[in-house]
Amino acid sequence: MKENIIIGLGILVFILIIACVFYFIIKSSKKPINEAEKVTKTKNEPKNDLEDLIKAAKEAKDTSTLSKVVLAFIQTQSLGERGTGNLSEDAKKKLSFISTVCANKNADGKMISYLNLELGKKNPSFKREIDLYENMGLAKRRMR
Repeated sequence: MKENIIIGLGILVFILIIACVFYFIIKSSKKPINEAEKVTKTKNEPKNDLEDLIKAAKEAKDTSTLSKVVLAFIQTQSLGERGTGNLSEDAKKKLSFISTVCANKNADGKMISYLNLELGKKNPSFKREIDLYENMGLAKRRMR
C-alpha cells in the first residue's frame, strides 16, 4: 500500500516537472516572436517627417512599402503657395520626393500616376514642376 502511494506521488511529481518544462519552453518561445513583430511593425510604418519619407522611399524594397510611403506623403505634405520667381528650398525638397519615388525600381506606373495626379490636384500651380521632377526620377531609373 505504501509502495503504491510512493509510486503515485513519484508519477505526480514527474508529470508536474514535465508540465513546468513545457510551460517555460512555450512561454520563452513566444517572447522573441512578439519582439520581432514589434520591430517589423515599427520598421514598416512610414513616418511623417519629410526627411524620413524621402529615406523610406529610397530604401523601399517592395511595392507595398513604397505605396504606404507615397500615401503618407500625400496625406501629410503640401507644396505650399507658389511664389514669384524660383522655388523655395522646402518646395524643392518636397519635389525631390517625387523624383526619389520615380527612381525607385519598385515604383510601378499606377503608383507614379497616382502620385502625380494627387499632387497636381492639391497643388495645381506646381503641375509643371511635378511633371519635371517625375521625368527626372524616371531618367535616373533608366540610367541604373
